[in-house]
Amino acid sequence: MSKNKRLCTADGKPMHLLGTVNLTLDIHDFEIPVIFLRFITLQFNVILGVQFLTQTKANIDMEGQTLTFYNDLAGTNLSDDRSDFNSAQI
Repeated sequence: MSKNKRLCTADGKPMHLLGTVNLTLDIHDFEIPVIFLRFITLQFNVILGVQFLTQTKANIDMEGQTLTFYNDLAGTNLSDDRSDFNSAQI
C-alpha cells in the first residue's frame, strides 16, 4: 500500500494503519493466503475488501445466505446472528 494514501472511515474519520500481516484464511479446510492491513480499532475482526473478493472470484448469494470462492471450490454460510444486519459473519 502506498504511504501517500489516506484511509478513512465512512464518516470521514482517519484510520491509523499499524502495518500489514500475512495470514491464511481457512474456510472449511480450504486455505487462502492473504495480506491483511492492521488498524488500531475496528468494529469487526476482519473486513474482506473488494480487491480480495475479486481476486478470489467470490460470489455472495444473499438469498441463499452463502459466500463462495473460486467458482464454488470453497464456501461458507453467512451468519446474521448479530443485531447489526449491515454485516455478515463467516
